[in-house]
Amino acid sequence: MGHSLGGAVALNLALNHEDSVGALALIAPVTQPSDTVSSAFSAMSIKSDGLRRFVSLTFATPLGLLIFDRSAKSVFAPETIPENFGVSGGSLLAIRPTSYFSAGGDMIALRAALPEMAQRYPSLGMPVAILFGRSDQVLDPAKHGATRSRGPR
Repeated sequence: MGHSLGGAVALNLALNHEDSVGALALIAPVTQPSDTVSSAFSAMSIKSDGLRRFVSLTFATPLGLLIFDRSAKSVFAPETIPENFGVSGGSLLAIRPTSYFSAGGDMIALRAALPEMAQRYPSLGMPVAILFGRSDQVLDPAKHGATRSRGPR
């Protein structure tokens, strides 16, 4: 099972270790290469490790606090944000310097890996189920969704 970026991780595992994966359940997964990053995550897409490290140690936490509500609203839209989601749901942990730096590195690595991964999706031999919210504003379900015969497209 994988959600969002974790969906791409689950797909990568299935592509490279098919004998270890019986089926995939993906929730709003990143499956396709894209030239753009959702505005909810664009602040983490700094390619330079040095600059991303600097931002993580100086601006990431205060700016993350400033834009937290706007970003969370876009992630949950059209539903409302669960009460106290930042603390109870743990999402404020994402703006810690180490989390911000690591997540940005993961996003950069994913962008490099997705083109080759997407070409290999038809080789997946296990069942793949993908679920998106009815009005997902972070990822386009038509682009990152699936067809049963071809796997994620």
